[in-house]
Amino acid sequence: MDGDVDVTVLSAEASVDSRPANGPEANRTVDPRLEIGRKFTHMLPGLIPFIMWWIYHEDPMPLWNLGVVAAVVAVLTLYVVAHPQGRRRGREENWPRTCLTYGIPPFIVLALFPGQAEYAGVVLCVLAFGDSAAALGGRLFGKRPLPWNPRKTWMGSLCFMLLAAPIAILAYWGEARPAVSWSAAVICGTAGAVLGGVAESLPSRIDDNLRVSVAAAVGVVVAANLV
Repeated sequence: MDGDVDVTVLSAEASVDSRPANGPEANRTVDPRLEIGRKFTHMLPGLIPFIMWWIYHEDPMPLWNLGVVAAVVAVLTLYVVAHPQGRRRGREENWPRTCLTYGIPPFIVLALFPGQAEYAGVVLCVLAFGDSAAALGGRLFGKRPLPWNPRKTWMGSLCFMLLAAPIAILAYWGEARPAVSWSAAVICGTAGAVLGGVAESLPSRIDDNLRVSVAAAVGVVVAANLV
């Protein structure tokens, strides 16, 4: 009957994206203050590329250097997995997967391109700042849903790109060795941010962190080899 509701179907649809939409409807189910705290924590790792400006590291990074980075990523990831308080959105969220898909992809980019640490810097910045901006911007200001994904809004996607792009540009410019022109940094950082924003907006069963990281990596690597 048309009036019947298939609970199984609703459950399946809800599982497509365990994160709440970045639109205003999310305000009814999530405490905004808690969400702001979560997103602030989410953004903190994005400061790492800028901290690295002041720490000497060889270019390309030798294996021992990569080993140190891998150990730090592993320790921090395991700590956050074991201490989800104030970070985890709800019981429906696959918390270990969320943590792993946040920390591992940027390191993989660094391991694949040890002579271009700026690639990993862009990926980490896009993931840290773009995803947070999309959630908060959409939650606070989002009115119009995206036609291809009603769980996301135009404002959320716009906030993603507007915040992620300048930070990614700065991270690329500051880490690139040898130094690159400002225009090259703009192209590479923007490419990573735009593709990451598009990936974040798509309806998909693939974890947001993984989608954004892969898209940002493709954007910055392709752009860097074209400029």
